Amino acid sequence: MLIEDQASGTSLLQELRVDNFSIAQPAPKRDGDKIVRLRAQTAKIEGGSVLFPNDAPWLDTYLRELLGFPNAPNDDQVDSTVFALAWVTEHPEPGLLTYYKKEVEQLRQKPLAKGMVRVWVPGDTTHLILNGRMNAVLIPQDRIVEMSMEESIPILQHGGKRVD
Repeated sequence: MLIEDQASGTSLLQELRVDNFSIAQPAPKRDGDKIVRLRAQTAKIEGGSVLFPNDAPWLDTYLRELLGFPNAPNDDQVDSTVFALAWVTEHPEPGLLTYYKKEVEQLRQKPLAKGMVRVWVPGDTTHLILNGRMNAVLIPQDRIVEMSMEESIPILQHGGKRVD
């Protein structure tokens, strides 16, 4: 969620930070007026880097406002589009990927359940079937999986390493 860090947006950002609403971030600062800011982003749209849905109930209104700017009666969606495109340029990693990286880091810092260990799994397999589990366990990119000490024995015998 991007909020313009000016006027009432500044106090809103401050309030949301106090409430630990971490997905609210200040919109990227841009020089110039709205026309200049939009022109700075049009190459992304013209170059095909911005995808629009084929069909959405809001699409006609959105495109009319975007294409009619600066002569359209409204320009709020132009602002949000410019901020979103500027933010994506500054943060090329998808937000969902960033979210999951933070989640993984929090899980790593979480104390292990009693009798559990973290093990680095060797090889290139993507899933493990562990004793007593109904479903296969997905091996993440860092190849570290949490499992019981008993489940870890064959993995450790075949080149796995315990991670503390």
